[in-house]
Amino acid sequence: SDKDLHEIEKKMKSNLKKDFPKTIDFCYLTMEGLLRIILGNKKTLDNNKQEFLKKLNLSQQWKSFLDKFTDYANEFKRHASENRKKINPHETEAFLYLTGLLIKLITSIK
Repeated sequence: SDKDLHEIEKKMKSNLKKDFPKTIDFCYLTMEGLLRIILGNKKTLDNNKQEFLKKLNLSQQWKSFLDKFTDYANEFKRHASENRKKINPHETEAFLYLTGLLIKLITSIK
């Protein structure tokens, strides 16, 4: 929807403004929201991974990708994490692109 596109554009600008924790948080919440829509529940991304893989008939290797995706996001998006101040801008940009690739995969199968 136009609202969703506007929100994505706003978050992309956060990355350009070097607000890297917000960018990582946005990526995580986008994936979490997408899985909630697909599965019709309110579970967290971590708690939806297995059911999601089964519903879309994805291999267990994709669980590893999602595990690493959530590990990275959790490490850098939490307010208490010391790593929030050590975010590499190039990694943040790659994480944003990775999120887009995951969305592309999901929407092409769905």
